[in-house]
Amino acid sequence: MMKQLSKQFQRKLHISPVVSLPETTKIHIPTQEEEDAEIHSILVKLVKPKDDTPPLTDPSLIALYNNWRLPVTSQLPLQSPNKELTPFEFYSKHNSSKSYVNNPRLGVTRMLNSSWCELRQYYQIYAGSPTVEPTEAMQMGSEVHLNLEREIHPEVDVTTVEMLLKENFKKIRDRGILTNEQSKMLNHLIFTSEGRKQVTDWADAIIGRLFTLLTTGEAREIMVHGYINFDQRVFVHDIEELPRGQENKKVLISGIVDHFILENKDLGKYTYFKEHESLFDDFDEYLSFEMPEFKNEEHKVDLNKFFESAREIVHKHKDKYNLILTDVKTRKSDFAPKQQSVLASAKLQTFYYRHMFELLSGNPEFGYYSLLANAQKKGFNIDEPLSIIAVFTILRSNYKLFFTDFMKLANGEPIGFAPYDSDVNSEPYEFGKVFQMSDEFSWDTPKHDKFLQRMGELDTDVDYQEILVPLLRTWKTAPTLRYLAARASQFYNLFHGIAIPKTKIEYTSTQTGKVFETRTYSYNYDELESSIEEGCSFWDGSRDPEPTIDLSRCTYCQFKSKCVVPNGGGGDKTRSRTDIVRQFLHDYEEPPEDLDLETAILAESTRKVPETDIGSS
Repeated sequence: MMKQLSKQFQRKLHISPVVSLPETTKIHIPTQEEEDAEIHSILVKLVKPKDDTPPLTDPSLIALYNNWRLPVTSQLPLQSPNKELTPFEFYSKHNSSKSYVNNPRLGVTRMLNSSWCELRQYYQIYAGSPTVEPTEAMQMGSEVHLNLEREIHPEVDVTTVEMLLKENFKKIRDRGILTNEQSKMLNHLIFTSEGRKQVTDWADAIIGRLFTLLTTGEAREIMVHGYINFDQRVFVHDIEELPRGQENKKVLISGIVDHFILENKDLGKYTYFKEHESLFDDFDEYLSFEMPEFKNEEHKVDLNKFFESAREIVHKHKDKYNLILTDVKTRKSDFAPKQQSVLASAKLQTFYYRHMFELLSGNPEFGYYSLLANAQKKGFNIDEPLSIIAVFTILRSNYKLFFTDFMKLANGEPIGFAPYDSDVNSEPYEFGKVFQMSDEFSWDTPKHDKFLQRMGELDTDVDYQEILVPLLRTWKTAPTLRYLAARASQFYNLFHGIAIPKTKIEYTSTQTGKVFETRTYSYNYDELESSIEEGCSFWDGSRDPEPTIDLSRCTYCQFKSKCVVPNGGGGDKTRSRTDIVRQFLHDYEEPPEDLDLETAILAESTRKVPETDIGSS
């Protein structure tokens, strides 16, 4: 049997028993027996159990061996023995994070698995994507990101008022003065946490941040997303092509842009300087004269009027400004990575973000339905009323943008965005009932003064009489994720027409928080297209994972002890032949009728072969 295999491999490896060389050349010409021995050695390393292998101790290795039902003494194969589930299907069904099981999706970095070692990522997926505890470096990096974010977008703390609302409602409920229906409804509106993060993300990390970007010239941590059609290897860009329900072939891809800046082409940087005619001067003038109340604490802006004027201002200045997209990479040392694959992946990550932002900003209706599909893919009911605490948080955090809109919802008025206005289902929303102290609660004649006074004692930075009292009633239209999707899509669309010719990577020290190196890239769709193809073919299982060719990367890999790459022999020649043998096994679809590859190899594994140094002189 091994002779049959040897003949096949000789052709694959270009081994010839007859080699013509000059007489003066001294080189060891391997015999047929030595050639068979090399092939045998490579095959055995790929499939033969090793008697001296230490027991498995790493949880990821144990999980992988269990999932693939491998004997603990064997080395890891280079493809999954279970071909029933593609990497994405396995990732979506067997994941330590239930969030990914409930809502299958991929982050942008997951489309860039070749950054370090694709085979390692492949093993991690089939090990069940174990939770990785944050390292010290990761924690320091997160702190840098948060500090940068808070410099532009200060956090508004509503925890004390939130606790007051919850504790006070418990006392109201315990008094037994509510009907079962009333108690159930208010309990849901107070305590429901479903979709809470989605609500605050859309209200703050899209609507609030894009408003800040447009009016000040920079913003951080802005959410973007898109859907890749795995069959067509492209991002979905038509409303009709957006996923319906849980389509597995149109995969949600999510990301967060670390930093956006509006760059004045003439000055070479974004600016707020009043001596230069600029986009920001026009916005400042507009807000001062058209909306003078914007300068006041009690500002109540009409978003419909704002969108209309903002589009005119952006159109006027679009040729003067570029939008620069930057990703922040934190490092303990003041040196950027040296590995080209890591640098290339960082660049491509920004290209993904740029393309998704372009898709979302191009057509407000596409952005609207794309956001709705996003929420539905995550299992949220886009028409369920938001929790009272979520609405209060939005209002408290950014009442300058939402107050007038909330008044429109309370009055049952259209918001002025046709796709939303035609879809909205009006239903009563009991926003005002819970803003009463428990000892004076009344369903029919609410009394709010005492509760508002208590809120003011806990939070002195805002006048609740001004921003809350007009809304403390039964709203005719409930605020929903559908409403937030409408406004978010309109804010994305304001940036349509502003070019994004370049992206940047800022390498930032975790020790100082300062940028020590910046790399700038010209956006190239062809490069992105190739990356999408590479990522899709990995996740849908249409190609095998590529191991790293840099064995130094194996040093701290949890799969090192069982992976054939660092254990497959030394030298480029041996490694290249191993790759060819591996591909041969993968492609070997029509072996002789009496030949079972694994049985043949294992049966021969006890055969003693001469110890050789192929190619030595």
